[in-house]
Parts: sequence; C-alpha cells; structure tokens
Amino acid sequence: MTAFILKLIAMAAMLIDHVAFWLVNNNNVMRNIGRVAFIVYAFLIAESYYHLREKPDHLRSHVLKLLILSTLSEPLHDQYILLKWTDWKSQNTILMLLIGFVALILVGWWEDKNALNHVIARKGAVIICFIAAISAHFLQTGYGFGGVVMIVLFYVYLQRADSFNFCCCQSLLTGNRRDCLSRN
Repeated sequence: MTAFILKLIAMAAMLIDHVAFWLVNNNNVMRNIGRVAFIVYAFLIAESYYHLREKPDHLRSHVLKLLILSTLSEPLHDQYILLKWTDWKSQNTILMLLIGFVALILVGWWEDKNALNHVIARKGAVIICFIAAISAHFLQTGYGFGGVVMIVLFYVYLQRADSFNFCCCQSLLTGNRRDCLSRN
C-alpha cells in the first residue's frame, strides 16, 4: 500500500470523524472510525523521517511545512472544538505531529553523535522522546503524550523491520537461517 493510499484512508476517516462531531450528534461508531486517521498520520510521520533522515534539507523543509500548517490551522481548530478563534487550553494534532517529527530528528542526531557508545545513545534517545512527549502533554495537543510515543514506536518498528528484512535476505544468500534469528 502506498503512502498516497494511506493518506486517502486517513483523510476519509478524518472526514467521517468530523461529520460525526458536527452533524450526527457525536456518533461513537463514526468517531471511532475517525480515530484511524491519527494512527495512519503517526505512521506516515515516522515513515517520512525514516526515508528523509539522511537528507537534512528535506528534514528542514518537512519541519517548516508542519510548522506552517500547525500555525495556520490552530485558529480553525479552536473554532471547531471550542467555538473560539483563540484558546490556549487545547492545541491541534498537527502540533503534536510536529513535536513527534522533531523528536525523531533529535534522536537521530543524538544517536549519530554517540554512535560508539550504544548505552548513552539509547538512554539519550529515551530522554529526548520523554521530553517531547511531556511537552506535547503540557501543550495539550491532540493525542498528547501517547501520540508522540506512538510516532516513536512506529519509527522503532520501521528500523527493526528493515534490519530484520536485511538479515533474512542475508540468511537466504548464505543459506544460514541462524543469521536472521541471531541478530534480532
């Protein structure tokens, strides 16, 4: 399934969620269908970082796009949810996606800087992710702490899946099944 198809699924689910919120008296079934949108967007954010991590210009561009979209959509979010043009009690989900994406960039930078010491690299990565998740929580973004954690977990999955696939291909070439199982 391509990223484009995933985006279409997420947009359709988000539309169903918004229709349920405004027109169908908060229909729980429709609202739950709408929750699929966030999961897909969180995965796409992790996948974007996974594919762009070696391209700093693309990363900056992606951050800038998310920042602009978050800033422009915030008054609309406040109007939609709280019926006010500005309110600092609740921030939109796009800001949380931005925080998650920046957390992945910082984790990548930290791991590159500490590539020789895996323990420090891992501990620093956990601290960075925790600070990002706490920030999303205190800013009261949509999905908050759990949203950032989900993005990070999707990225970890993508890293492991790639490593696992590489090892399995290597074991097929060498004929040694233990190559794949011993490294994961």
